[in-house]
Amino acid sequence: GGADPTGGTGLPHPPADHISQVVDLEWWPLFVRRDWKNGLIWVRASDPRSDALSDRGFMKAWEALFLAHTEAFSEAEETAQEALELGGDDAVAWEALAVAAERQDKPLLALQHRLRAADSKGFPWIRDRARALALLELEAWESAEAWLLWCQASVPANLEILLGLSRLPATTRAPVVDEILAKGPRGKVTQIEYYRWHEVSSGIVDRMIS
Repeated sequence: GGADPTGGTGLPHPPADHISQVVDLEWWPLFVRRDWKNGLIWVRASDPRSDALSDRGFMKAWEALFLAHTEAFSEAEETAQEALELGGDDAVAWEALAVAAERQDKPLLALQHRLRAADSKGFPWIRDRARALALLELEAWESAEAWLLWCQASVPANLEILLGLSRLPATTRAPVVDEILAKGPRGKVTQIEYYRWHEVSSGIVDRMIS
């Protein structure tokens, strides 16, 4: 309850018919497939749409996000800050900072960055997923489930969404959640991510088979 500590408008309940929008970018299929290294190469090889600072910042934001996923944390943080200063895609830049913090075991810092991504004006699906993951950390289960399911409807089987859905209380979550989880993630996962997924999914798959 109360105001968003970042000074924004807070984290609202999703509208009844909301589905997260996906902007068709050339490197988006690589992002969906979790092909971080080739995504980074693609973004760095692409030219901004114009010489405007915001367009340069847009490219920097995506570069930062791919860098964070490849665990080049210092470079990712510097690039994300540069993107924000240039007026680039703020949702992607804040999400890059959240990923870097999360992977360095700084959950509170990751939450702060996700709150800012959630209240941004940038890439809609990244913004909505950040909102879902932030609500999950705040244990706002009903709203978190709604945002996660609508992000799932737009981009099925994203690992972060699935891991989020797996954390919802089993006693309150919608029946469709177990069906989604049983199908598992799409795209490449690292060995560590695979074991994380196996830990949360093994019981679900056994129940579905039964």
